[in-house]
Amino acid sequence: MTPGESAPRRPTADDLIHRLELHHRWSQLADDGIRLEASDIDLSDMDLAGVDLSGAVLLKARFDRSNLRGANLSRACIAKSSMRDVDLSGADMVKAEFDATLLTGARLQNAWLDGMEATDVDLSRSDLSGSAANGLACWDSDLRGAVLRRLQLDCTTFGDCRMAGVDLSGASGSVDRRSRITVGDPARGEVLEGDELLAWMRERGAMVAWCARR
Repeated sequence: MTPGESAPRRPTADDLIHRLELHHRWSQLADDGIRLEASDIDLSDMDLAGVDLSGAVLLKARFDRSNLRGANLSRACIAKSSMRDVDLSGADMVKAEFDATLLTGARLQNAWLDGMEATDVDLSRSDLSGSAANGLACWDSDLRGAVLRRLQLDCTTFGDCRMAGVDLSGASGSVDRRSRITVGDPARGEVLEGDELLAWMRERGAMVAWCARR
């Protein structure tokens, strides 16, 4: 938190339950539903397993170390937020948008990441094992040390991403030709694109080819 910024607000349990219920009703197209749009909200260290955040708009939110296993974040827009060490195992994140957000050390095993957009997102040391990442687009993001074992790829994009130390064992599918990554020492990182990028991924256990889409 920089000087002059106020600390994120921590909602009471009753207020949070009420707002989440209204949002769920909104997602179900109920007349009395209200979409969750919040900024500077602190939801860290909370048990939010299975919560419906589909289509929610969250700015400068904190979910550090929270339990969001099986949560629905499809089409949610989350920006400038902190989700360090969050548990998003099995979560639905289809077509969600993440911008300038920390997901360092996040657990994203067996999650649905199809069509998700991640721009300037820190996914270093995160675990995406077994997740579906069809159409996932990562731009200017940090995946150093991430575990991508058995990741299901289909026209997945890694655009200007840092990927040193990534575990790609058993990952399979196709990669978008726009992909361009940096590997090796951060200070003298080697930039890979084209067939060199594909060869690098295969050397690390991925069974990948170029996406047929142009």
